[in-house]
Amino acid sequence: RKNLNPGTRSCSGGAFGQIGVDLNRNFDSNWGGPGTSTNQCSLTYRGVEEASEPETEQLQDLLLALFEDQRGPDPADPAPNTTRGAMITMHSYSDLVLFPYGDARHAPNDAGLRSMGFRMSHYNGYETGEPDEILYAVSGSTDDFAYEQLGIAAFTYEIGPGSGSCSGFHPAYSCQDSFWVLNSGALHYAAAAARQPYTMSLGPTVLTAEVRTTSATRAAVEALADDGAYGEDGVGRPAAQQVTAGRVFTGGAPGAGGRPKAMTVNGTGTSATLTTTLQRTAQAQLVYIQARDATGKWGPFKVVWLPARA
Repeated sequence: RKNLNPGTRSCSGGAFGQIGVDLNRNFDSNWGGPGTSTNQCSLTYRGVEEASEPETEQLQDLLLALFEDQRGPDPADPAPNTTRGAMITMHSYSDLVLFPYGDARHAPNDAGLRSMGFRMSHYNGYETGEPDEILYAVSGSTDDFAYEQLGIAAFTYEIGPGSGSCSGFHPAYSCQDSFWVLNSGALHYAAAAARQPYTMSLGPTVLTAEVRTTSATRAAVEALADDGAYGEDGVGRPAAQQVTAGRVFTGGAPGAGGRPKAMTVNGTGTSATLTTTLQRTAQAQLVYIQARDATGKWGPFKVVWLPARA
């Protein structure tokens, strides 16, 4: 797990014989805090200073180039509700979804981060929480840097079970397909919620959507929205709200010319079926389906194709 920096000590003793710096303790975010070590033989050796390692420096530069800074300068400043962007760093192992901060602090955007973490663990079944809540304290980590410096929603997946053939820091290559099957839904959710993670993750998830042609010029749209689509295991699982509204955008993406049409909500609980009919046009088009809960929060979009008219 260390970077083999040749300038560090060579130590003896199994895993503690690894030379180098633990890169996930080397980022410029609360560097040197809890969960790090000054001992070069430790697996959590933090390096001589923040971002001392070329790998860390390059990753920091990449994140800074990809995302604009959307948080204020004060550590207590939350990122605004309009924040765009998400980052997931994948580690092994223990079947966890982790989010900032890695020490005892709670992020100013804790509600949105926690909700998005549990939304993703609905798909992969991982335990969800801050590192110090469900694993151990961490400082100088990639996700803490991304959130603290830029305000984006940032997470760590610890992929692989705590025991068995697909466990450990270096699971067999044959495990990779099962890892993808388990995590693909979570990653697709993150991509959809990244549009506005701190608000959309609070709204219902549209789990499935189907378009069925009913005539040469019309089609029926049906979607399943569930505000209780949260993982079951972790700390601070959010409460589910009633699904109260749905809509579908046609003629373009939301915010780019798309026009909303209300959908009928069938049901009165935290899960409901949304239905409507749409006019088919000369060209096939993507339509964007979204659900709202009783607190007024709209969730991420589910995107499906509307076929061209016959």
